[in-house]
Amino acid sequence: MPFSQLLEWCCTPDSPHYQRAWNEFYRRYNLLMLKAITKRCAQLNVPRLKLQFDEVVHDIFGDVLTTLVQDNCRVLRDFRAKDNEGMFKCWLAIICNKRVWRFVNKHLPPRMVNTETEHQEFIFESPRFRQHLTEADQWELYEWVVACLRGRESAPGTERARQRGNLERDIHIYLLYVWGDFNQEMISSLPHLDIGHRVTDNVVNRMRERVRGCIE
Repeated sequence: MPFSQLLEWCCTPDSPHYQRAWNEFYRRYNLLMLKAITKRCAQLNVPRLKLQFDEVVHDIFGDVLTTLVQDNCRVLRDFRAKDNEGMFKCWLAIICNKRVWRFVNKHLPPRMVNTETEHQEFIFESPRFRQHLTEADQWELYEWVVACLRGRESAPGTERARQRGNLERDIHIYLLYVWGDFNQEMISSLPHLDIGHRVTDNVVNRMRERVRGCIE
């Protein structure tokens, strides 16, 4: 079955070839999708995921299939290069990667990956974890972390509102430390902060407590 014909029939539920087309779709691409999902899951250092690895992979696989068929196959219809199967395979792998991230973010919130160190670290603080994220996923993670650290806006004049300025400074310090690979000395040397090493440690620990409060 030609690739363009396969996509057309998969996107046409009232076609007499609809079921046949999806059977062929599954035959052609189920291994590709499972490999993409398995590879991405294996790259994530999430202890709980490892305990349920096979179940998670198959759940995400089902989630990908649901994504492809929902809303009258809208996602499939949006794929433009309908005469390029090679590009479609790359696109399908990207869909799988995004669904892995969304599944983990929804069902397996970030957990501490190193509890033996003096300062407990969260999975999203690991460069190894972030290097496998797409740019869109990194922005999504960044927005989640910042929203978590800021919490709800406070009414003007309240004590928390008066601390707002320091909070923004603390978020800046935390992100420099965990994502910018700045050490205490580098942060302390920044002229606009005017803080010492001990303040940096206290800020990072306090911000981690805020994140922990969002997760637990």
